[in-house]
Amino acid sequence: MRNFKDSRVMFHLLGTVKYDLVNQLQKQIVNLSTFSTAINPRQITVLLCEHDPVVTVGYSGSRSQIRLKAEQLQKQNLRTQWVNRGGGCFLHGEGQLCVYPIVPLSTFSASTKAITRLLRDAVRSGLEEIDYQTTTYKSNRAVWGRTGAVATVGVGKHEDMSTHGAYINVNPQMKHFGYIDSVTKLPEGQAKQTLSCLLAERRRAVRMSQVRSALIESVGHAFGCEDYHITTGHPELRRMVSTEH
Repeated sequence: MRNFKDSRVMFHLLGTVKYDLVNQLQKQIVNLSTFSTAINPRQITVLLCEHDPVVTVGYSGSRSQIRLKAEQLQKQNLRTQWVNRGGGCFLHGEGQLCVYPIVPLSTFSASTKAITRLLRDAVRSGLEEIDYQTTTYKSNRAVWGRTGAVATVGVGKHEDMSTHGAYINVNPQMKHFGYIDSVTKLPEGQAKQTLSCLLAERRRAVRMSQVRSALIESVGHAFGCEDYHITTGHPELRRMVSTEH
């Protein structure tokens, strides 16, 4: 996109992290970017991780989309958390790749809707680079394969920066997705009202590292940055984890 000329993109590979910690980390990065003159104003930070099991509910979601009662959720070791992002009810867990771009919106004259479209299209592009045939629809946030929606996008805003992002089902425990109604409105032309995963698309093993590498390249390209940087962890996350203990 033309708006993102001269952007600087930094990817942080976080591994498997509690959802609450990454939520706090995003807010901390926003605060640092807002108040620190040492940070490049055209810097885009992208966090990549997996989460422990949790159900999150966005602006268009409700408790009625969760099929289990509170005690049943507890038995399945699933927490529920309401969050400030677009989209409805999402389930997260290991085997799902989360991509969180933290973008200074005013700097790039961008909106959360624009970031949602950009990220959805970047996910589709990255998956097609590793030979997954997918489809997107103008009025829908998901990326669809032949077996159902393999990825979805829900972007939020904190201060003047985007938060939350894309969720790609690589090889998660799909039985958990039966506990929620994530797909409540099908786009025209789509017949499968189901969430799926990349493993089901090919019925053979999928390497998370391959999907992650493809997404790094496609997201970097979407933000107009070919010379991006990749690092493991994040200093603020390490500080938060050490404080917890």
